[in-house]
This record gives sequence, structure tokens and C-alpha cells, in this order.
Amino acid sequence: MARVDFDWKVLRGAFVLFVCALAISVTLIWLSQRFAAGMRASFDDNNGRFRFVSGKYLAVDDEARIIEDFLPVFQRYYAEGIIGTERRLDWIATLREADQAIGLPELKYDIDSQQLYQADFPLALDTYDLYASHMRLSAGLLHEGDFVAVLNALDRDAPGTYTVSHCVLERAAATLDLSSEHTNVTVECDVVWLTLKLRGGRDIEL
Repeated sequence: MARVDFDWKVLRGAFVLFVCALAISVTLIWLSQRFAAGMRASFDDNNGRFRFVSGKYLAVDDEARIIEDFLPVFQRYYAEGIIGTERRLDWIATLREADQAIGLPELKYDIDSQQLYQADFPLALDTYDLYASHMRLSAGLLHEGDFVAVLNALDRDAPGTYTVSHCVLERAAATLDLSSEHTNVTVECDVVWLTLKLRGGRDIEL
């Protein structure tokens, strides 16, 4: 049987080359995985920023549409005295003008200080509170139609909105006297003026 001699130097050199190639391969695989992980993290970060910016843009767009739709309504309610500071001086001026125009025999009124309105039913007011100013209104009338004329004047000329919570009409004399300064009917009413304000009673300015 023939004897085979190995050149261990050649084998050792091949082994060293194999180990070096294996180390380089492992290093390249590790670097590629690290690079891929970094790219994924960068993508997730950029994608998160994109979603955040997109969400803000959509929110601004929605707010712009809401403002465009509702600002004219808000401005109209503000101008009409439904939202904001109560306009009691204008209410009184309207009553005085109605008194002069109709020629009421007698007209008296007083208004309590404004208070937070306590409703008997739930109100969805969001960031607003509803306030009420109670007006006690009493008048001497030539006839019942005079009081209807007073209410029509308030509806037409007085800023704000109101509700008549209680009214009593009584005949003042046994016989009817149609002279202009004679009281045939008396009326006493509780009128509630309602105003919306920002929560906490803060004033609204436009």
C-alpha cells in the first residue's frame, strides 16, 4: 500500500482562508441586518411623522370648514344679542319706544341681575353657559291688543331672545273707556331674557 503525504502548510493556509471568509461573511450578514434594522427604524420614524403632519393638516382643514360653515351663524347670533354680553339697555330703549308709539296709559319694568339659568331639562351647551335675566313687566292697557303690540316690538327691535314665563291680565274697570289715557286692562308678566356666554361667564369679543 502506497503512503500518501499531506502538505500541512497548504491545508493550514486553506483553513485560514476559510475562517477569514467565514468571518467576513458573518460580519457582512450582521452589518446588513443592522442596516436593515436602521432603515426600518428610519422608515417607521418618518412614517410616524408623516401621519402626524397629515393628521394636523386634516384637522386644520376640518377646522377651516367648520369656521366657514358656522362663523356667519355665530356672527349673526352675536349681532342679535343672543351670544355675548346681555343688552338690557337696548331692551329698555325698545320698551320706551313701544310705549311712546302705542301710547300706553302706564308701563313699568325692572330687571334682576343676570344669573346662570337652571333648566328643568338637560342642555347640550358644550363650552357655553346659558344665563337668564328676569324682567318684571307691568302695564296699563287700553285693550289687550296693546300688550301684543309691546311683544311684537320686542320681537322686532330688541336684541336677544326671551320667553314669557308667566302673565296675568285683569280688567281694571267695570265699564270700558276708550279714551287714550284710560286703563281698561292691567297686565303683569315675567319675561326671561336668555343669553349664551362662554363657560365661566367670559365675554365674547369679535
